[in-house]
Amino acid sequence: MRKFIRIILKHTRLVLAAGIVLTAVFVFYASKLHIDNSVRSGFPSYNKDFRELEAFLNEFGGDELIVVAYQSDEIFSKKHLLAIDRISREIAGLDMVLKVTSLTEAPYFKPYHRKLRPANLISRNDDGELELPEDEEGLKQLRERIVGNSLYVDNIISRDGRATAIAAHIESDPEDDSYKSRLTRQIKAIASSSGLKERFYFAGPPVFVTEMERCVSHDLRYFTPVVILMIGAVLFYLFRAWRTVLLPLVTVMMCVLWTAGFMQLTTGRITIASTILPPLMIAIGVAIVVHVFTQYEDELRINLARRPALEEAITHVGWPCLLTAVTTALGFASLSASEIPTIIETGLFASFGVLVAYLIAMTFVPGVLMHMKVTQRPVETVHPNLVKGLRAIGRFNETRPRLVVLITLALVAVSAWGISRLEVETNLINYFSPKTEVRQAQDFVSENLGGSITMDVVVEAHNGNTVADIELLKRVRELEEHLRSHPAVGKVFSIADVVLAMNKERFGKEKFFEELPFIDEQNLKSIRSLRAEYGYFRHDVDENFTKLRVSARLRQISSKKLLQMLQKTEDYLKGHFSGDYSATVTGSTRLFVKMGRILVAGEIKGLIMAVISIFVVITLLFRNFWMGLISMVPNVVPIMITLAVMGFANIPINVTTAMIPCIALGIAVDDTIHYVSRFKREFAHDQHYVNSMFRTLLSTGKPIVFTSMVLFCGFITLAVSSFSCNAYFGILTSVTMVSALLGDLIILPVLINILRPIRSRSKESPAD
Repeated sequence: MRKFIRIILKHTRLVLAAGIVLTAVFVFYASKLHIDNSVRSGFPSYNKDFRELEAFLNEFGGDELIVVAYQSDEIFSKKHLLAIDRISREIAGLDMVLKVTSLTEAPYFKPYHRKLRPANLISRNDDGELELPEDEEGLKQLRERIVGNSLYVDNIISRDGRATAIAAHIESDPEDDSYKSRLTRQIKAIASSSGLKERFYFAGPPVFVTEMERCVSHDLRYFTPVVILMIGAVLFYLFRAWRTVLLPLVTVMMCVLWTAGFMQLTTGRITIASTILPPLMIAIGVAIVVHVFTQYEDELRINLARRPALEEAITHVGWPCLLTAVTTALGFASLSASEIPTIIETGLFASFGVLVAYLIAMTFVPGVLMHMKVTQRPVETVHPNLVKGLRAIGRFNETRPRLVVLITLALVAVSAWGISRLEVETNLINYFSPKTEVRQAQDFVSENLGGSITMDVVVEAHNGNTVADIELLKRVRELEEHLRSHPAVGKVFSIADVVLAMNKERFGKEKFFEELPFIDEQNLKSIRSLRAEYGYFRHDVDENFTKLRVSARLRQISSKKLLQMLQKTEDYLKGHFSGDYSATVTGSTRLFVKMGRILVAGEIKGLIMAVISIFVVITLLFRNFWMGLISMVPNVVPIMITLAVMGFANIPINVTTAMIPCIALGIAVDDTIHYVSRFKREFAHDQHYVNSMFRTLLSTGKPIVFTSMVLFCGFITLAVSSFSCNAYFGILTSVTMVSALLGDLIILPVLINILRPIRSRSKESPAD
């Protein structure tokens, strides 16, 4: 390390020029990044469920809705019906919209010479204009007729007739979801120009995706400068010099830009998970630079010359910082144990960022310091209370080791209880605060109009049978009743409902299939004709009539309950569809529910990988198995505490929080390594455990406290994010930083004093 820093100090101008040029190159590429929240970004291409979703979308088109809803006592007035018609027709003309269902665009089938012809719930004249009743009585009868139609209640009209929905069924492209934001904005603009004064509610997965993109963009624009200002204020408080504020901030901004440029060069996208990277890189980068600054100022107090002070500082902290960078990178890289691409990418990008932060801190920072004026401060004129506090902690560790062990064991026990309460939540809407518009819209649609999320079942006929067989349609109707029995299901629809509606028009009532010796051939011909000539039912039954789709609209429901519902539905399908018929649950909703299992499995595997890899690295570098084992305790316990906080506070495991254990472990182990490295140096002087502990606390304890403060302030700013994923990440990582600080200053010294992993050749005496 000494040879390395001598080369750097000899060629500082070249080092600075290289840093500036590389930063400019990465800035160029970083400017091309785009936000990607597509389904593809959340699942690997080899995933069986994802392949099934692709096949389903290719067969039946989209499975997502954008619902425009509002509430009024005058929905069935001419003004409102004309506005609804205008909105519906404009939305239907947008790209990627398959069809629109509304009060004025809902199909209605009329008998005509033993055939059925398509019409609308509200008829139109030859010019395509609505033919509305002229008087109040006619409008009242229209209302009663529509509210009494079982196909559309809890679908486009509420049971009380006071809430209505315009449902846009849109194409689904798992490869690219960028069109969803554009489509959502277009639909919102159409609704806002309708002339209606009522509040519109916009719901559905595309709306959630659009809002997530807005939150991601907002957080990147807002929280990155806020984190920088917060950390800058902390640095000024700690060091009381502008150079110790500006240089670390410039350094970490270089780190962020290099990482962003690397992201563009590899994947070219920002995802929900990777939005945590800027504040993460800023906090970690500053922490590394703080260790360099602290050691540099200590050396200045001994030798005021810049070059010798920098040489000694980098020589002392270079290897511990390298070790912390490697172990932190290993912690982040362990996220690759997950099967979810966004989490894997975030881990790899974070690992890259940490190593870049170390490289910049060991090259660019010394290069800049060589050209800055030297200042010197007395040893204890700054933060004397911190020195007193560290001495008090040392005395507590010396006199109360048993109490520390007992408290640690109690924390482990309580944490295990909290961890057992953890639950998984992958429902996108729960990523938002209940106070946000998107959450309120979803609640409104769920309560009044059957929900905006769909779950689909594909029923297939084999061995020459068709989905028009009476026996199959009877089973489909029974399946619908089974789905309706679940309180989260708002509306269920399939071609079987159309057949019953047709029977009602032709025979005066909804004849059940068992009342007919065979399905009426005319019905089958009508459905085929309507599909071929008018495009109806293209998304409900395939061209050969061997597959049909049963679509259930879902109200607000947690991932846990939805998973239970899916399992019950799959069990039901196994018992009722066999032989000539089969049925499977599919759709985007099923895919996101299945994500829960992947998240938990990835979190467990990643955490195990992180613990083992970090333990092996520490053991090999310190050449002491017991020291490696002891070093893991003050890092694993904070992770357990954080997971317990999640369990007790009902904070679910989702795409972002699933990364916290591995990321927090990678960060927390840094201070442990710095403490152990300094302790071994101090122990070599007099072979005295207690005295070495005091000297280590008073020297390395200060930068450990400083870096923990910086990390805490950097992460806690995310707590005010309206996007719950980022808010939870900020809060929980801050909790980990606090508990890890206590672990490194109390648990680690006590365990070293008790277990004595380094052989002592001198007799211990009381500490001064």
